[in-house]
Amino acid sequence: MKILELRQVSFRYPGQPREALKDISLEIHAGEIVYVCGPTGSGKSTLLNCLKREIRPRGELTGSIIYDGQEMNAYTDAALIQEIGIVFQNPDNQTVMDTVMGEIAFGLENLGLAAGQIKQRLSEIAGYFGIESLFHKSLQHLSGGEKQKVNLCAALAMRPRLLLLDEPLAQLDPVAQTELIGMIRHLNQEFGITIIISEHNKDDMMVRADKVLVLNQGRQCNFGTLRQVVAEVVNGQDENSISFMPTPARLYLRTAKIPPADLPLTVKEARHRLHKHPIFRQKDQGESTEVRRNHNQALSVHNLLFAYRSAPGQAVLKNLDFLAYQGDFIGIVGGNGSGKSTLLKLLAGLLEPLDGNVRIGRDNIRRIKKNMISEIVFYGPQNPLTYFTQDTVEAELAEASRQGRATAESYAATLRKLKLTRLLNMHPYDLSGGERQKILLACAVLRGAQILLLDEATKGLDTSAKKELGSVLTELARTGKTIILVSHDLEFMAGFAHKCTLLFDGNLSILQPTHDFFRDNYFYTTIAKRIFRESLPDVLTIEEVIADG
Repeated sequence: MKILELRQVSFRYPGQPREALKDISLEIHAGEIVYVCGPTGSGKSTLLNCLKREIRPRGELTGSIIYDGQEMNAYTDAALIQEIGIVFQNPDNQTVMDTVMGEIAFGLENLGLAAGQIKQRLSEIAGYFGIESLFHKSLQHLSGGEKQKVNLCAALAMRPRLLLLDEPLAQLDPVAQTELIGMIRHLNQEFGITIIISEHNKDDMMVRADKVLVLNQGRQCNFGTLRQVVAEVVNGQDENSISFMPTPARLYLRTAKIPPADLPLTVKEARHRLHKHPIFRQKDQGESTEVRRNHNQALSVHNLLFAYRSAPGQAVLKNLDFLAYQGDFIGIVGGNGSGKSTLLKLLAGLLEPLDGNVRIGRDNIRRIKKNMISEIVFYGPQNPLTYFTQDTVEAELAEASRQGRATAESYAATLRKLKLTRLLNMHPYDLSGGERQKILLACAVLRGAQILLLDEATKGLDTSAKKELGSVLTELARTGKTIILVSHDLEFMAGFAHKCTLLFDGNLSILQPTHDFFRDNYFYTTIAKRIFRESLPDVLTIEEVIADG
């Protein structure tokens, strides 16, 4: 039974020369999981927002959206609010109340449910999803991953038949990602909820989907089962779409000529094929980039202690030591709520420690004027919208250029490297999450700061955009900039960071060269490492291997 049908759906934002969506036509059956992928800015978030009528963006929508046999416009607001739930890309854009309990109850109260019914649904949700310990907490003090879980519970409390998920895994650590993927699959299998999920290169979620939709520049490139889409993409030699296929398929597609129907799609399938035909060997890596480029201290922390005022007895960071040199590109990983974002804010001077010292160069950060800190240190928050202050991208970049005294040549080069020219007239709020991340990085480059503190900078970026980001950050580090990146994107860390460390129990593990850090990790590791764990134990990315035949 069809639950959703789109007939030549197009959408154009006000004042824009081209459509964000163009002639999308597809059918989704009740109980299916549909995985939506495509380049940054391809229209994924726009598509999901257009399916949630109450939050549909301002602009011109043409074509027909048919839900459960009727035009969507035929339904009342109250009906659609209950029938179709959504979880946004950024959890802070969705929360409206102060506490977890208030947030989950908010939608139920607006539906006019009786107090007894609301209490029953709250207790059921809390028990089923194991969030009792969070129920009376302030949303302000939850990690991004915890907020995302609360938003999912708030949507499910309405008991929707169709659930729209816009990059729900982006702010989750690898273990939490696995947990949420299992939860999504369970909701689909046990409760029959139809799920449309937009994500970037999340193999574990893609292979569990019933259908895959590939978008590019607002157009529908492919739609069908994963096997069907892989065959279409490979036979069409569509390099852009190939980058969104599962990592095992891309591994064998790049290095071994086998029929599309036989390409492995999962780690299990790749390991099985590798056991039968061990055709790969590790490339000669040449000169290692995992070396400190000089001995000039850029940033250091000694005996750092921090706790929030709302929980003074619960130290988030304790006895923490850290040292970064000029030219270092350091990745920090760790579980949700471990204090990674808090650490970056302390390094940027946005929070003050209870004890210990933060030094920029040799100077204690407490003795440096705030405006001087901002000239030396650039802090890129998880949510770029909290940074932007201008009405257009062009104005935002112009302001960053003015503050950093950037030249016309460096401005043009930054636009070219990050492919931002077509976005200049857009309002930052009308961009996709990945596009906002690229604008934030451009601001960092144009500001000319010596130390870049980036919180989940790869969130919302497709494979190509991540390579652009990695290339820019690598070049900045080569010129002496210090990069400290907090991220759950282990593939990106493995491919670009010089060194990595893990934040756990309020402290950092030993800071190691990237390959040393990942060598013995079992859960915090890459897909390539899972595939080649026994046969090529030093491999972290599929770019590090070649086929012998």
